[in-house]
Amino acid sequence: MLKEILFPVLTYLLGSISFAKIIASAKGVSIRDIGSGNPGTANVFTNIGWIYGVMVCSCDMLKAVIPMLLLRSIGGTDFLVAITGLSAIIGHDFPIYYKFKGGKGFGTTLGVIGVLSPIALCIAAFGAVITIFFTHYPSLGLLGFLALTPISFFILKADLAIVLVVCAALLLLIVKTIPNFKLFFSGGEKKIWV
Repeated sequence: MLKEILFPVLTYLLGSISFAKIIASAKGVSIRDIGSGNPGTANVFTNIGWIYGVMVCSCDMLKAVIPMLLLRSIGGTDFLVAITGLSAIIGHDFPIYYKFKGGKGFGTTLGVIGVLSPIALCIAAFGAVITIFFTHYPSLGLLGFLALTPISFFILKADLAIVLVVCAALLLLIVKTIPNFKLFFSGGEKKIWV
């Protein structure tokens, strides 16, 4: 019973750590005062440098991956592992250390999906990359990712409880990226050339 409570709570606290803020501060930059103001990978990547963006994304993924794999190694059920991953996303999105104002959680969500089903992650990521390659719009790539992820879990016959947790994680991502979609549908999103 202890790990059922302890792991999600501790993972929420771990998820609340903003590596975007930490890494930006180490470079003498306030992440909230540059670019989009979002404490996340994309803002660091664009305004501080790609190396630091990769560092942020990796750390954000590991916030979920490490506790999920640790829990699995000590016999945690797949459902508890999934809930623990969701706790990391909630911590990233609504961090207790920063007045519950966090990032969008894309990197952490990637980590969660990768632990639950690497195959599903590969399918969804491939679809997103192909969509961006042909359309040059990141938001359309994200839409592809959001659509393909639950479909992939269903195709792979994942447990329904796991699928529901994944859908909850994707719903959080949708809520956090509404400004991106608004920008796209208003015609204001810039194309990227890949």
